[in-house]
Amino acid sequence: MKWLASIGCDLFHINENGHGILHKAAQRGNLDLCKWIVHSIVSKCVNVSLRLVGPDKEVCTPSDLAGMEGHYELAQFIAKSEVELVRSLSQASEGLERDCPSWLFDHPLICEQTDNNWSWASGCGLSRMLHYYPRQRKV
Repeated sequence: MKWLASIGCDLFHINENGHGILHKAAQRGNLDLCKWIVHSIVSKCVNVSLRLVGPDKEVCTPSDLAGMEGHYELAQFIAKSEVELVRSLSQASEGLERDCPSWLFDHPLICEQTDNNWSWASGCGLSRMLHYYPRQRKV
């Protein structure tokens, strides 16, 4: 991945299904690659990170895809990163909201999520993130 980044590959590309590099690495269970993506990209730039952790066309986040494929340790790791990203965004200045993707405001909560009960299914990762983002949203 470092080599791909060094030659100018677009690591932030989102395909027509709504998948970015984190979705694909999570779905395939690549813990090392997911850790590199989270530590090198997701933790550095909020707006780019939201694109990489956002829901795909089937409302699956990277943590959902990992969990649905049985990669539970990876799903937990990514879910914590998704939640931390949204928590940090909710604590940031109000000016950041105008640059946020619409899914952060427009999607209803689909799955009931608590700190001790995380589900791995379509919509659950988004519900997890929205649970920690205290802005006006549909319920």
